[in-house]
Amino acid sequence: MENKKNTAFTKHTLNLSESTFDLTELLDEDLLISENETYNEYEDLEEEKDLEENLKDENEVFYSENENDIIDNNKSLFELDFNAFANSKKFAQQNISDEENDLDDTEKIFSEIESDEERDKIINKIQNNEKLSPCVIIDMYEGKIQRCNSVTNLRRLWQMIGMWQIDDEEVRMKNFAIEHLGVCYSHFMFDQNQLHTSNLKQTKKYTESIIRRRRCLFCNKNKFFFSRGANCEEHSYTVIGKNIQIPCIGQKKCGALQKYYPLVISTQQSEYARYICMDCYEKKGGHIYQRVGKGVQKDPNCNNKSHHQNDTKEALEAIGNWILSVAVSEKLIWQEKILAALVSVLNIVGQEKTIVQNNKIEVPSLFTVLVIFALVKFNYNSSNKLDSKNLTPKHFFEFGEALANSIILAKNELKTHKKILESPTSIEEYRAIFPLCLVQFYDGLLKTLYETKKKVIDRQRKYRKQQSKPLNYEKITKQTTFFVSIILNIAFKGWKIWLPQTMASLCRKPKLLSYLQGILEIVNITSHTQRHERNLEKIRALLVNPSDRICHEKNIWNLGVIDNIDFKEATFSYGNIFDVTRGNSHATLRMLFQFQLSDELPNIIETGEIIQNQKIFGSNPFSLQTLNIFNSVFKKLLKYDKNNLMYCSDFDENNIRDQIMLHFEVGCNFSPPNVIILDAGDPPSNDSAVHECLKMYLNEINLENNKYIHIAADEAIYRRGISYCKKNEKIKMILGQWHTNKDMMSALITIFSGYGIFNMAGILGIRFLDKLEKGVDFRATSKVLELIWTSVGIGINLYIEKNKQTLDDILKKNKIIKIWYLYFQWAGYWQAHWFGIRWGIFNLQHESLKAFSPLFPVAGKSNYARSVSYHLYHIENDPQLRTILNMAPSVNLTSHGHFLAYDEALEMFGVKFVKQNVTRIPADKEELKLKIRATQLEKERTDMLICDYINDFVQSSQPRHIQSRKEKIWELAYLLVDAFESANPFEHPIFEFCSNLNNEGIDKLFTAYDIGIERLQTIVNQEILLTESYTTVGRRTRNITRVTVADINKMRKEKEGERRENIDEREIGRRRGRLRGRPRGIPGGRPRGRPRGRPRGRPRGGRQKDIDEEEINEIPS
Repeated sequence: MENKKNTAFTKHTLNLSESTFDLTELLDEDLLISENETYNEYEDLEEEKDLEENLKDENEVFYSENENDIIDNNKSLFELDFNAFANSKKFAQQNISDEENDLDDTEKIFSEIESDEERDKIINKIQNNEKLSPCVIIDMYEGKIQRCNSVTNLRRLWQMIGMWQIDDEEVRMKNFAIEHLGVCYSHFMFDQNQLHTSNLKQTKKYTESIIRRRRCLFCNKNKFFFSRGANCEEHSYTVIGKNIQIPCIGQKKCGALQKYYPLVISTQQSEYARYICMDCYEKKGGHIYQRVGKGVQKDPNCNNKSHHQNDTKEALEAIGNWILSVAVSEKLIWQEKILAALVSVLNIVGQEKTIVQNNKIEVPSLFTVLVIFALVKFNYNSSNKLDSKNLTPKHFFEFGEALANSIILAKNELKTHKKILESPTSIEEYRAIFPLCLVQFYDGLLKTLYETKKKVIDRQRKYRKQQSKPLNYEKITKQTTFFVSIILNIAFKGWKIWLPQTMASLCRKPKLLSYLQGILEIVNITSHTQRHERNLEKIRALLVNPSDRICHEKNIWNLGVIDNIDFKEATFSYGNIFDVTRGNSHATLRMLFQFQLSDELPNIIETGEIIQNQKIFGSNPFSLQTLNIFNSVFKKLLKYDKNNLMYCSDFDENNIRDQIMLHFEVGCNFSPPNVIILDAGDPPSNDSAVHECLKMYLNEINLENNKYIHIAADEAIYRRGISYCKKNEKIKMILGQWHTNKDMMSALITIFSGYGIFNMAGILGIRFLDKLEKGVDFRATSKVLELIWTSVGIGINLYIEKNKQTLDDILKKNKIIKIWYLYFQWAGYWQAHWFGIRWGIFNLQHESLKAFSPLFPVAGKSNYARSVSYHLYHIENDPQLRTILNMAPSVNLTSHGHFLAYDEALEMFGVKFVKQNVTRIPADKEELKLKIRATQLEKERTDMLICDYINDFVQSSQPRHIQSRKEKIWELAYLLVDAFESANPFEHPIFEFCSNLNNEGIDKLFTAYDIGIERLQTIVNQEILLTESYTTVGRRTRNITRVTVADINKMRKEKEGERRENIDEREIGRRRGRLRGRPRGIPGGRPRGRPRGRPRGRPRGGRQKDIDEEEINEIPS
């Protein structure tokens, strides 16, 4: 060690006299300590052991440290006689034994690590004018062990006789120089006149005085001890053969350490001595002598009896604990030996009542017993009689049972204070009612943990020369209150315990969640503050690499999915909300689905074949077969009896769906894919941003096993990626099925908006038709269209069965049926496409989209018409892609038979939980990308906690409960049948305000499908096949007149206005007829009846209610 210098020499055959000599003649100059070197107080225990082992020598070892006068080689540094030198050799060899340094792990952790070799300091020859320190003796003052600090008539410390403990800080401050340490006159006189026998001072010279730093046998802390010579011959003992040294003042009257043969024997030897500090001596049963002045009548000191009444009982408890520790150990031979020695004790077991006290029985003191246990490394603490080493898990279970029984027994007492537990006026009043068994248990648990941790922290702060901080007992009290409240809430569930009830209310207040987090932080439920968590999130986001999650096996099909993700601030910024808009942020969310297929991908791709002369757009055999299945299901469920004209009406859309499902085989028979959220891209507001996002996939996915990278996206991103796919053939785009299905519904609503679809929705109970028109909610819109489709299917099949005609014959004769049969057919394509997504059937998806695709251009969906044309064309001409899509047409992340579209899975498992896990929405674009990047990691960190504690699993286990609309379905079906059978169906109330129900509108509807096929083929010829010149003229033309909800409301208002005008004219005519006849009432008076002029106010429900229904029917239309 750099800061420690050991000087050693070997005496060999030197003949030294008692005369003084110059040590510089014997010491090597390289071993001397320079002025600039200081003693390192903080040294590791392991280094200390190594040092002490190096100090072992067959001859003599001597320590010389921090001698400031050693530079001057002309003067003698030390003047020692041979006896002092020999004694120094003995004490330098002390504490080198393996037993002293063999601390177990627990002792190493909690022992105070300071400077670390135990060292002796022998006096120098100094000048008389040097200043001495205040008295360094540690003694008992005012009932407290502390330093004397007196400055009265100071003497040098080496003039003392006995062994004393001295102040650590002063010794370090004086740089371990004994010659600068002082002792007061009072201690000086007490030491030689009262504490020791007379003339003892004459037996040893002052030059034999030594300062030792030794580790206390009990507390393992380094303490400083002074003695003249190796030890005090009057107060030295060996306990079980080991030398024990205690400050002499502790043995003035107290007999804690006295002769007890053969355990304790008086000795004058000091080899391998173990030292005990005054604090531990007092704690372990000894008593420090307190000097009292004149006039004190009652002596507070121990007389060897008055202070040891319970020693025998506590000694037996210590021995009992030691026997228990032996019993739980695995040393069988040692256990047998102990048991054999204890057999003799059993002879007096039955003599408890017959024993007569004839002779005085000599027993060892409690201190002696504890010293023996300390020497054999048995750690016994009388204040804590439960030794954790001796406890088994069964013991702790029994403690738990006993604690639970104590809580149950305390119920009656708690019931008397139940009102305080439920609504206290203060936290102190609330805590005062708690059962003491719970309070003491948690106090002992928490205080022990915190105090143990504080020892380690204080040692580290001391090493860094920082001031230690006091323990926060208030926080421990709050934690105890919290845990006790939880136990009481569990034990007495029916009671409204204040703290759990208040925290439950706090969870319902979003603005106060920060306070809830603060409470959880105080009680250590959460480990750190929100600010620190934000810093940790940023660190985790910087360290995470999403590409590490990607699998690179040969049977993996990589499917990328991208979509726009937007974040809106929860509230407006502070200020005038009419002058600012709510802030938002956009990014491109990129995900990767890795499907593990049954065979290697190259083998699967080679099996694909190009289908020749396949019709791309319009109805096809598969779609027509699907429609036939739908019709057969309706007929099967109706069970129409032609003889009795009876049919079954006990079914709804759910029964129809279940029956349809029986005709198809559910796909996606493989394990769920590996879902990865990749680095986010810039907002997809332009082509370059989308192209950059597509390019990022090339850098992340290994193309050795994949010829292409397939990426699914919604129509907007798909349209922007078309140009990039033409340049880079490695990227293949797929149109998102979920967004496509959503626009299929919008096209259906647009096409049939002028033919009564909104009236039918109103009959089903839909109130907000404008929301239906815009398709605001996907599930609600799809449900309404499905209900209408079910009612139309029921109505058409009932009409066919009643009239006993074929469908073709009816469609030729009845235009209104043909209109709504087109809805049944086209909506059936939409339904089949949706069933194909949910059931994982590629042909059902693909062929249904082909059959529905002509409706996009005629409904004005020009962008979707172009994107669908590209999508269908590439699938039809890419056998490899078609083969893969046949195997994985949907994402099987949920329950069997309920799969998700690619882009739907991104919305549900990407956009949704990204928004849930991104807490504070950053304004900076790069910071937003960083948060998205770490979302999956944050989700995985919380998944186990959420799933295991509240059973919130990702997979849906039960179907969603939806309100039944069976009565409304059949009500609409009956109205349709009535309209179909009507002589003038266009005037039926169900088709009111249908502006397209005329010859022009009907012709447009009947020819729209063929026009749509031609327009789609034109797009293919112009942009893909390049057989026609490119032009966008007519691309946005809508071949069907669109009628909005606003238009219908306008027509309804106009008709209502006309009706009111007719009613007013009728009323005026009646009044004029009355005036032409004889006037009624008194001549010249006011006629009876309705007063002239317009009445004040307006009757509730309008003026129409004042007129009888018969009058309304008489009004000409």
